[in-house]
Amino acid sequence: MRGAALSTQEKVAALYGLMVLHRALLWRVPRLLQGLDEELRRIEEEEFVSLLPSMRLAFANLDPRESDEVAERIGSHYGLAEGEMSAPVSYDLSAGEVEENLRLSLALEEALKADGLAEWGAGDEKKG
Repeated sequence: MRGAALSTQEKVAALYGLMVLHRALLWRVPRLLQGLDEELRRIEEEEFVSLLPSMRLAFANLDPRESDEVAERIGSHYGLAEGEMSAPVSYDLSAGEVEENLRLSLALEEALKADGLAEWGAGDEKKG
């Protein structure tokens, strides 16, 4: 994933290839999942949103149990307790609606920054 000559889109294509050939590596090789997490965190938000369709396609190779396994491992890397990555799931949103909501979130964030309210929009990410 860190190949110097690879564009972000090419890195997502490599992820897709990995998921098709041997997706279990994501949870069997902890360093691989950590590296993927690091690479995804480096991507600017606007580019991340543009890559969502490709990443969604890559992760579509995981069944629900495997998706939960990956989420739990990422959560444990960030110190979350088992099950904290589980959230109520709504399957009635289309991919287009999710992408539009992300675009609206980015626009709201920019508007808050422009009005000097960026900190107000950040909120407390860990409530409970």
